[in-house]
Amino acid sequence: TKNCGMLLYIFKKLYGDRVVMVGGRENVAYPALAEVPGVEMVCMPEPKLENSIAYIRKHSAEMDLIILHGTFPFFYMLVDIYKHLRPDGKVYLETDANNHWVDRIPLTDELCYFLSQCDVVGASCRKIHRWLGAKWPHRIDYIPNGFYDFLGVYREPDFAQKEDLIITVGRLGTRQKRSEDLLEAFALVAEKYPSWQLAL
Repeated sequence: TKNCGMLLYIFKKLYGDRVVMVGGRENVAYPALAEVPGVEMVCMPEPKLENSIAYIRKHSAEMDLIILHGTFPFFYMLVDIYKHLRPDGKVYLETDANNHWVDRIPLTDELCYFLSQCDVVGASCRKIHRWLGAKWPHRIDYIPNGFYDFLGVYREPDFAQKEDLIITVGRLGTRQKRSEDLLEAFALVAEKYPSWQLAL
């Protein structure tokens, strides 16, 4: 139920749209699907470009909107084919970027054409919004990641009831997440805060 699942669920719940998440792997369990009733999942036999192209060619007539997560070169051809088959279709590119990744994406004619085919290009944090706005010759919208109260029971947190627990998730050990910095910082203060735990 991160953004990719949350957006689909909201389209389904509020507008009754048919929503399909495409691109998982066959024979892999996705238990979080139970949390977003109505969201369908189509798993590719293999995560290959030709499988994605075949899916778009077969289903473009049913696809009013494509939401892409990340600026990957293999998306360029997919959007080009989709827009050719569905000129009225919409494309939302959620850049899901950091400045190191963006710096490695060359500003080519192909990228510029791809961006021009996207109806909305969003950045979820202000720093990346400014960075991309200065770097790319395309309108970049600031669209922060939202929160959706799936259970309908949201209330202001009672901090007196919280646990002394720090949780970190997502691509642990990669350069971007800097897990080692968190571990070192926690080790430096652990004696001062013996009730606190760190969960990776």
